[in-house]
Amino acid sequence: MSLTFTAFYLKPTGPWRLGNPGVGMESSGVIGHSDTLFSAFCHAWLATGEFEALKTELASPAFKISSLFPYAKLEKPLHVFSRPLVDLHDPLQQTKRKLLKNAEFVTEGILRHLQYKHELPNDWNFLMGTKIVATHQEACACSIALEEKNLWRHDHQTLIPRVVVDRQTNTSNIYHVARLLFHERGGFFFLFQGDDTWRGRVHRALLTLQYQGIGSERTYGFGLFKLEGHATVTFASPGQPNGYFLFSLFAPQQTEIQSTLGGKALYTLLRRSGYVDSPISRSHRRMQVYMVAEGAVLPKEPQGQVVDVKPRFKDHKAIPLYLKNDKGEFLHPVWRFGRALSLPAYVDWSYYE
Repeated sequence: MSLTFTAFYLKPTGPWRLGNPGVGMESSGVIGHSDTLFSAFCHAWLATGEFEALKTELASPAFKISSLFPYAKLEKPLHVFSRPLVDLHDPLQQTKRKLLKNAEFVTEGILRHLQYKHELPNDWNFLMGTKIVATHQEACACSIALEEKNLWRHDHQTLIPRVVVDRQTNTSNIYHVARLLFHERGGFFFLFQGDDTWRGRVHRALLTLQYQGIGSERTYGFGLFKLEGHATVTFASPGQPNGYFLFSLFAPQQTEIQSTLGGKALYTLLRRSGYVDSPISRSHRRMQVYMVAEGAVLPKEPQGQVVDVKPRFKDHKAIPLYLKNDKGEFLHPVWRFGRALSLPAYVDWSYYE
C-alpha cells in the first residue's frame, strides 16, 4: 500500500518573514504553517472571484495540505520535514544523542527510514550545523550543490527598521524586522492531497499568490515567489501502522481528542492568534486557538477540522454596524485550517513507557 501526494514548489524571489512564537519581529520562522497557507489560498480565490462559489465548501474542504517546508533543488528535490518527535538515536554514536535531540528537521530519506525503524540508519549525517538530520548521500549531494553554503539563513545583520506611531499621543516606537533568505537553489514546498478539481483550484491560487505574497510584511514586498511546478511524491505505508507523523497543524474534533492525543501521543501545542485580515476588517483580533504542531507522533490517524475564529464580543453593541450580520454577530467566518495531513508509520511505543 502506498500514499501519493502532489508536491508544489515555490522559489522565493526575495525575502520572507514567517510568524515566530515570542515577542517582537526580530526573528522569522522557517515553516509556513498550513493554516497560513490556507488563508493565503482564500485571499487568492477572493481576488480571482472564485471565493463566493467555494465558501460553503471551504468550511469543510475536501483536501488536505501540509505546511510549507524547505527544499533544495538538486537532481532530485531534497525535501526537508519537521522532525518527528520520536527519540532519534544511533547506538553507535551515543555522544551525539544530545545534538540529535536538538535537531529541528529531517530529510525525506531519514523520514522514510523512521517509518519502519526506531533507530537512525548507519549512514546519517548533519546538515546546516545540527539543524537537519540527513542520510550521508543526501548530505553530500546537498553540500556539493550548495557549495557548502546553508540552504536558508536569517539575515540579522540588515534588520529592517519600522516605526509605529501611537494614535493618541503621537509617540513613536521603533522596531526591527528580520528577513528569511534562501540559497538560489532553495525554496519551499508543500504536499497536497485531494482530487483534480481542488488541485486545479490550488494551482490557480498559487499563480495569483506569486504576486500577492505569503506570510507577513507583504506590503513591503516580502513573501513573493515563483511557482516552480509540481511533482508526485509517493510514500510506502506499513501494513499495520500504529503511529502517524504529522505534516501540518492539527485542530482535533471533539470526538477524536482522546484517541489521537491521549496516552502515548508525542506532540507540542502551538498558539495561533492575530488579527482578522479581510477586505472589511484588519483591526479586530481573531480568537486564539491552540493546535497540535508539525512533527507530532500520534497513535491514531488524525482528521482535524476547520475552526471558525471570528471575533467574539461580550457586548454585540461593540461591533460596528457594517461588521454585523442579521444575528448581530461578526459579518463573516474567519477560518483556521486544522485538517491534518499525516504519514502512517510503525512506532515502538514501548520505548516511551
